[in-house]
Amino acid sequence: MKIEEVAEEWSAYALGKELLPRDLPADAVLRAADNKVAVISGVRRCGKSSFLMLLAQRLRSNGKKVCYVNLEDYRFVGETDVLDRLLGWFGDEGYLLLDEVTSVSGWDGWLLRVHELMKGRIRLIVSSSRRSVRSPSRPLRGRCVYFDLFPLSFSERLSFLGVEQGNTVVQKGAVKRQIEEHLAYGGFPEVVLQKDPSERTRTLLSYHREIVGLDMAAETGMERGLVDLFSKYLLRAPYFSATACTNFLRGLGYKVGKDKVLELERAAADSMLFHFLSVRSSSVKDMAQQPRKVYAGDLGLHIVGGTEDRGRKLENLVCLELLRRLEPGEELFYWKDTAGAEVDFLLISGLKATSAIQVCHDPGQPKTLGRELRGLERCTDSMRPERCMMITGNVSAIYELDGMTVEAVPLSEWLLQGSAVGEKVMRPVLKAVRRGRPPRTDFRRLTGSACPGSGTG
Repeated sequence: MKIEEVAEEWSAYALGKELLPRDLPADAVLRAADNKVAVISGVRRCGKSSFLMLLAQRLRSNGKKVCYVNLEDYRFVGETDVLDRLLGWFGDEGYLLLDEVTSVSGWDGWLLRVHELMKGRIRLIVSSSRRSVRSPSRPLRGRCVYFDLFPLSFSERLSFLGVEQGNTVVQKGAVKRQIEEHLAYGGFPEVVLQKDPSERTRTLLSYHREIVGLDMAAETGMERGLVDLFSKYLLRAPYFSATACTNFLRGLGYKVGKDKVLELERAAADSMLFHFLSVRSSSVKDMAQQPRKVYAGDLGLHIVGGTEDRGRKLENLVCLELLRRLEPGEELFYWKDTAGAEVDFLLISGLKATSAIQVCHDPGQPKTLGRELRGLERCTDSMRPERCMMITGNVSAIYELDGMTVEAVPLSEWLLQGSAVGEKVMRPVLKAVRRGRPPRTDFRRLTGSACPGSGTG
């Protein structure tokens, strides 16, 4: 096999393909590649290849020497020294864009060697659908800058489909319809651009099979049927406990132990098919005993699990958006105490809790609102977050309770804000308060009592 022919074929394809831009900042990736190995990670089919192709097009238009190669090309199977042969053909200067680099054995050692010996001449930008790319061999650590690419955000969906945002009835209706589409079919780019619902469903089912087979089953060496059942279990279970999952699988006849289930969990997280959130608590014992919350890597995957729970989908949507918007040094958790009070998301920066966030589609019922505010109240007492927020279906309001202020923001507004928990969200809400909308509400006056179960009043 002539490596130059394959490389030229892929580069020509990348440079000639018409693609839509993504929100991931290309400038930041290119700056990172000047001194480090820039690594793009994300679940399969989320658009990593297209992003690298867009980078190749930009670099070529700026007169830079660039090569794009997909290393999962079947013609590389069984070949040795693919990366060295590719470098020998390309030369010692320019941009090498290597898609799915972890599919080649010895990838981390090769990246280290080329980065060290040719720094400032060869700039490496690579991608992988396995989060293990973030845990390379020790010598390569500290020499990479990582960027996560997710399926399309809601704002990217609107951009891909040419849906205009505005205040007219027609524009608001179009945005509302797209929220429903996003909840139903998710943000995989190919699926978003498909029009036929049955075609979307077939595509999502094939994606699930592909990820389960190529990433999870191949990574663990376990039976594909077991891995498939495990992933469907996660799609239906809001919480993940290795013990509970082991008992479930054993009840269906699978001879598995807890160690195998934990290995499957690691593979699910590495493939980014699922995201697991740990509990955050002031008690180490609570953190060790509480199960992890689990969210699908794309909302469309709930079709595979047959999930119809709207509340769960809304929470999943918010989780993906929060993960997408995390800044360096920030982490996402959920919060729960021994009395059962819970907060859906807790954003931690260093040792400081910056935001506590509840997701509540309809806080119109006092009992529902009381439960959500009770969780925020308990969390505030324990973790002292800087701000509290409630993301709702369409309610905009400010709730006050014992010195705690909770800003309620409609989902559509929050999704289109530039920052999930920063000033871009808070300022519009507070500005609306100064204009008289939304109203400030003392929750005790609203219900005539304390929050249900708060232990006060």
